[in-house]
Amino acid sequence: MPHESLTKELDLTDRLMDLFIKFQISSDFLRVQNVDSVSPNEYMAKIQSVQDVEKNCLQIEALLSKARGKQLEAEKLRQRMRLLEEKKRRKITEKEFAREERIRLKRERKEMAKRKKEEAKRQKREKEANMRKSAWLSEWKESVVSRFASSMTSILTQL
Repeated sequence: MPHESLTKELDLTDRLMDLFIKFQISSDFLRVQNVDSVSPNEYMAKIQSVQDVEKNCLQIEALLSKARGKQLEAEKLRQRMRLLEEKKRRKITEKEFAREERIRLKRERKEMAKRKKEEAKRQKREKEANMRKSAWLSEWKESVVSRFASSMTSILTQL
């Protein structure tokens, strides 16, 4: 098992708990198919299943982010309609309406910046996950090569 591999997955655990508790996502959406038990011979399958769960988690987070964006757009449209109706009802002046519109646009820009920041964080987590996978594979390849070399050395010394 790679050094600190358990601590590296704490972020994934936190994100999974967030999905389970905050969004009430079923674990069936995150689990990996066809991995019932892990024997020593299936070590690679176990590592791959953790990476698959992380990939599924990232996909669901992206889906939730997209859904939040759509909800915000719908809310903005409803708010705009309310403002227009209110303008008709109160017969506010154009100056007041323009001021309210500027305030609304300012809020929208802040929300857009927040969404972009969340998306950048999600992409960063995805990139880090890929880097961890690549690093683990490199370590695993090195260990396999070194074990093979030591086995070959011991075989050759016995001859």
